[in-house]
Amino acid sequence: MKIVVVGVGAWGKNHVKTLAELRGEKLVDEVFVCDSDSERAMALAKEFDCVAVSFDDVKKGQFDGVVVATPSPTHYSLAKDVMSSGKEVLVEKPLAMSFEDSMQLVKQAEEQKRLLMVGHEFRFHPGIQTLTKMLHAGEFGKIIMLSANRFDFRAPRKDMGVLLALAIHDIDLFSYLLESQPNSVQASATHFFQQGIEDHCTLALDFANGVKCFAQESWIQPAYGKTREFIAVGTEKTVKIDFLNLESMQVSNSRFFDDGGILKAEPGEFTTVTFGRKEPLKEELKHFIECIRTRARPLADGIVGANAVHIIEKAFESIEKGGKIKI
Repeated sequence: MKIVVVGVGAWGKNHVKTLAELRGEKLVDEVFVCDSDSERAMALAKEFDCVAVSFDDVKKGQFDGVVVATPSPTHYSLAKDVMSSGKEVLVEKPLAMSFEDSMQLVKQAEEQKRLLMVGHEFRFHPGIQTLTKMLHAGEFGKIIMLSANRFDFRAPRKDMGVLLALAIHDIDLFSYLLESQPNSVQASATHFFQQGIEDHCTLALDFANGVKCFAQESWIQPAYGKTREFIAVGTEKTVKIDFLNLESMQVSNSRFFDDGGILKAEPGEFTTVTFGRKEPLKEELKHFIECIRTRARPLADGIVGANAVHIIEKAFESIEKGGKIKI
């Protein structure tokens, strides 16, 4: 199997490195790299024993799959060209910069019978996969709330702010775990360093089944390092996932109960649930390869990517107009 990575900046390089590892595991035969900076492509090709190619080569060549890891505003046009050339594609999130463009790619994939996968890699985090199994087994009772925090300090990006860079991950996870889409969103954001590029935002989403979901994303917290946490609260259990921890998560059996019309919580014990260390990006790429081989529907297909962009658009509308926006 031949896989080419288009766009080998910071994140694209991780794709190349991981695919080189999968080549060592005999899941990939050859890895190719493509970048608008040909010198960077050649340097990376040398580092990971790959072959540097041009985008014309990508369109004309015989490749089984293409990973698009370029700056977000280019995702739509590149994915469109890749599918038009008859190839399967994994597009980094966001699928496109608008819901309309995202749905155009979904439509194209359906018409041309192409595999379109979107890089919502946190679906493949071992903590989320373990939580999904626990939810399906009914261990949490009724889900009450999901919340997520992603804090860090960095200079604002030029192509997008924290909504498309960070919040889109948590919005996707809310929908994935609840197996439904939100019916409303309310958001607020700040632009401390660069007007038009939000560097801090908060979101509240309502789902039809009554579950409340909250997310806070920030690039302006310099004191406490990188934070990536996710909390699920149910009537029977609560779990806290640290996305930076690929080996275990904390689960509490604290439970809610109704005491004469007053909602109370019963203190519980904490247990550590361990899971095999699995890199989300590696699991995502293995899934992409398997979908190419079997023609299975990806866990994060084009519709998943488009829905996430749609909710982000509604969040921007909420920021602009103020108040809750129906989805």
